[in-house]
Amino acid sequence: MPSIKILITEDELLYANQLEILVEEMGYQCAGVADNAHDALGLAIATEPDLLLMDIHLKGPKDGIETAALIRKHLPVPLIFITSITSDEVFERAKKTGPAAFIQKPFDAKQLQRSIELAIGRSAGLPATPPVSSWQKDLLHNGHFYLKSKNRLEKVSAADILFIEIKNRDCTLTTKTGAITVRMSLADIMDKLPVRGFLQTHRSFVINETHISAVDLSMNKVEIGKHKVPISKTFRNGLLQRLNMIQ
Repeated sequence: MPSIKILITEDELLYANQLEILVEEMGYQCAGVADNAHDALGLAIATEPDLLLMDIHLKGPKDGIETAALIRKHLPVPLIFITSITSDEVFERAKKTGPAAFIQKPFDAKQLQRSIELAIGRSAGLPATPPVSSWQKDLLHNGHFYLKSKNRLEKVSAADILFIEIKNRDCTLTTKTGAITVRMSLADIMDKLPVRGFLQTHRSFVINETHISAVDLSMNKVEIGKHKVPISKTFRNGLLQRLNMIQ
């Protein structure tokens, strides 16, 4: 039976390390550790975890509640919040995401273990497939979508995308025929793509795994035709797990 994968999103290094150690000591597999929404979304899509352990206070503009909601648009994964925030307002916001548990810091190992077991046990009641956005429905039926680039609407086929590079607030989609640059966030771009097939290899890069020609582990590069896309330490394990799945 495959090991249950747990994704940890925590901005305090001490707690992140503690959670990773406890998760592995309990016999689960750590799918990765992120400290912000951007990396958490990329790791979730790459590794498809069975459970999220989510801090509410994160680095960057999005907090853990927003991050959890964003991930669960793509994956129907159970969720446990772990936080030092005691505000009733925050608790009410968190409650709307339907978490399996809400654990206050500092926590003990037994409390964490019981919460994880309950969350995994209840996950059998989750939908078998993630919810599909209207953009994704259109993509599934037609195989393409449109992006506004300057004063043009560019027709994009998901199958033709080689990789996506994020720079500041711009995303450049490199396709078989050229490149399109749009003013969009990574989250907005990912919402237009199929749940499967695209994965993040670096904070600034998302690749279409069907176009991978080779992976240079010594140089930490993915080769896609003539292009070489970097692999960062954060996303390396997720990439290798996905490659094992498609062998």
